[in-house]
Amino acid sequence: MKLHVKLVRSTIKRVEKQKRIVAALGLRKMNQVKIHDDNPVIRGMIYKVRHLVEVIEVPEVDTEPVAKPKKVTEPVTPPVVEVTETTETKEVTETVETTEPVETPAPPKRSKKKAEAEAESSVPTEETTEDKE
Repeated sequence: MKLHVKLVRSTIKRVEKQKRIVAALGLRKMNQVKIHDDNPVIRGMIYKVRHLVEVIEVPEVDTEPVAKPKKVTEPVTPPVVEVTETTETKEVTETVETTEPVETPAPPKRSKKKAEAEAESSVPTEETTEDKE
């Protein structure tokens, strides 16, 4: 059997021991509900703070929790590495076979003013070329 314990009265201006018992029951806020197993320890705690809590006895339901279906994933194939050796240098070529397209991140968005300022600064003007001579 399970016990639904609900805090219906505040612990303000209560004895410190009662505040600790309410906290041990897992209750922090008004109207908060916690579910506990029915055993003598929990019953004793509830008895000590019976004026602060409301208790509802709920019979246990013999249902097994529904397991989430496992996601079926295809095994990842390791990359194929081809090694070719020459007398001068060693070259390593790596080819990766993928079935899924690789998404490239979008370039960062810039304001028009910044884009124009960058375009102007990268284009040399006639004055700067004459000054260099």
